[in-house]
Parts: sequence; C-alpha cells; structure tokens
Amino acid sequence: MVLFKIQKRRVPVYLKDCLLWAKEAKRHPGFLDYRTLFRVNPAPARKGGVNEKGQYASFYVWKNKANHDRFMKKNHDRLVSLSKCPVKVVGYYNFKTHPLISIR
Repeated sequence: MVLFKIQKRRVPVYLKDCLLWAKEAKRHPGFLDYRTLFRVNPAPARKGGVNEKGQYASFYVWKNKANHDRFMKKNHDRLVSLSKCPVKVVGYYNFKTHPLISIR
C-alpha cells in the first residue's frame, strides 16, 4: 500500500491514475484486487507531525511478493510517467494476511 498526500482539487485526476495502474495490473499474473482508500480521521497537525487531511492510499493485492515485484520492475517508471496527478508519497506499507484469513 502506498499512502499519498493529494490536494482536494486533484482527487478526480488521482482516481483516473489509479484506474490506469489497476488496468495494467489486471493484465499481470498474481494480481488479485485493487482499492483506493480515503483517510477519514483527519487530525490537526501535531507539533513536528503530519496533518492526515488529504491522504489517500492505493491498495493492491497480489498473490505473492514475487508477482508484485515483477510488475513493479517492469511497469513502475512507465506508469509514473503516464500518471497526471501530482502526489506526495507519505509512506509505503507492506501487509500480509493472517494465515487463517484468505483474501481469495
């Protein structure tokens, strides 16, 4: 998952970019699902901290890390160049499901 900071007026452009990435990901082995998440608990900026307002996440689900890594190696730079929305990356996060929970 990648967490981005996006200006409110740029959200429609960001959503189009997300669809571009998802459309490309669907053509690659191991891709399972995609969602755009909107941060709903904005808090005032803390001293030295970050204001969470305007944060959006692109959440892609892959069968395994190797599928994700192959996709990113082959497509990341090209898709970034095709994306129109200026974004600020807040952070990258990797998650695993619990062994008893199946995504698919």
